[in-house]
Amino acid sequence: MEALKDTVAIVTGASSGIGEGIATMLAAEGVRVALIARRHHELQRVAEAIRNLGGTALVAPANLRDEQALRAVVEQTRNRLGPVDILVNCGGIVETTPIHELDMQTWDACLEVNLRAPTLLCAAVLPGMRERKRGYIVNIASEAGVFVYASMGPMRSVSTRCGS
Repeated sequence: MEALKDTVAIVTGASSGIGEGIATMLAAEGVRVALIARRHHELQRVAEAIRNLGGTALVAPANLRDEQALRAVVEQTRNRLGPVDILVNCGGIVETTPIHELDMQTWDACLEVNLRAPTLLCAAVLPGMRERKRGYIVNIASEAGVFVYASMGPMRSVSTRCGS
């Protein structure tokens, strides 16, 4: 897909699963990809696979609960790869404790990772996208925002707020 060639993407949750798959697919289309997740070793593995196929990958480990780290990742991406054209918010956590047994630290973690981090990242990249009059933001949320699952109260609340 020629339209994506030489663009820049940030992908959260890029160390495994859907995030890894999206990052790899984007890189195969010529997108320079910043890989974001906590597990540095796994990010290195994904980056190596992308580079072995001729792609460009920046390993940028960060905890999605750390606002300073997220801002640094966006700045590092701009400095090393260029302006961000694509943001894929794919990182997330799940908590399967019934909501009436849930402690507030766990609740806060779910909100910070699944809702606050995507919002912060959107706010960080959107002004540049608007200025350049182009860009894509993809927010991926759990199906738990649509379907009710036992013991997944926090996911239901967070995913619903994300517009899932």
